[in-house]
Amino acid sequence: EIASCLVGSEMCIRDSPSIFSAQEALLVPIYVLAGGIGSLAGAFLGAVLVGALSFWLGGGAAGGQATLILGLCLIALVLFAPRGLAGMAGAIARGLARQRMPSATNASALQHASVNAEGLARIASAGPPRGRVAFDATALIKRFGGIVPVNTVSRSFAEGRAAALIGPNGAGKSSFLRCCSGQYRLDGGTVTIDGRDVTRWPLFRRVQAGAGIKTQAPLVYAELSVHENLWIAAHRVARDARQAAVAADEALAAMGLQAVARLPAGSLPHGGRQWLDIAMVLIQRPRIVFLDEPAAGMSGEERRALARLLATLGSTLAVVVVEHDMEFVKQLGGHVSVLHQGQLFAEGSIDALRADERVLDIYLGRNAHVQAH
Repeated sequence: EIASCLVGSEMCIRDSPSIFSAQEALLVPIYVLAGGIGSLAGAFLGAVLVGALSFWLGGGAAGGQATLILGLCLIALVLFAPRGLAGMAGAIARGLARQRMPSATNASALQHASVNAEGLARIASAGPPRGRVAFDATALIKRFGGIVPVNTVSRSFAEGRAAALIGPNGAGKSSFLRCCSGQYRLDGGTVTIDGRDVTRWPLFRRVQAGAGIKTQAPLVYAELSVHENLWIAAHRVARDARQAAVAADEALAAMGLQAVARLPAGSLPHGGRQWLDIAMVLIQRPRIVFLDEPAAGMSGEERRALARLLATLGSTLAVVVVEHDMEFVKQLGGHVSVLHQGQLFAEGSIDALRADERVLDIYLGRNAHVQAH
């Protein structure tokens, strides 16, 4: 009986389906690597091509050197097409599209001077009416070892007019903004939105609660088209493909980017990517918007259009801007806070702060105000 059981077990093992063997299982990552990671179509393409090549080589076309040739092909793919065959095909298609529209990117740079700030503001305030937002940051502290870029800073933000944060380099402006938006985890203090304590909320939950975040570098999907970038942002709110497409078309018209709607976002000049990033934030209809140096890389006319946009948004949304350009801050016409050495140094209008000798001292690094604070 024992012998018969052993014989039966050996037969079961020998007759088991080969599809579950280790050799077959190892082919799956090869299919994905060859076709393209991150794409179902790429994995399918890899399976078809690797399977066809294996069958052709196995038929004797390579003199029995199938494994060697397949290995060399895989090494070549990793070296010269790291995103697989699907990624290589997409790159070729995008290159051909750029050749068919050689002047579109240059034309878009000229169109930015006619950005419709009011149109973007309407997109940001679309949808059902929303109540007033109250954002309070109380005694925020952020440490990086012995460095304290944010040291017990308290500020409140609400709609009515845009708020600006200024100060010399290293004053803690961007760090404070990141503490408010949830990009940094606090070492002390509290953050509330409409009375709800969101201090420990991660970034994505604050976005869901109505926060819009524009970082220093434009965060766009470089390989996707301009329209697809806007569609993705709009779909997060609309949850409907058709409504998202309509909102994306409206945003394209407001920014003057219709001519480059099908081009990759990475092909836009820096100012164009800044506008696209801002539109992606506003199309999600936030209640409070944090913008870290949004005018960086823009032309003078683009800066004026952006200042008009943020000033308009300030009447219906809470807008918080970190910026170095004093003329841009003056065009915003809102409340200004000066940070110095991680602390709140002064507040008021930009004209009053420009006339304050203490503020001039910290910007120019002179007199006793710099050391005494």
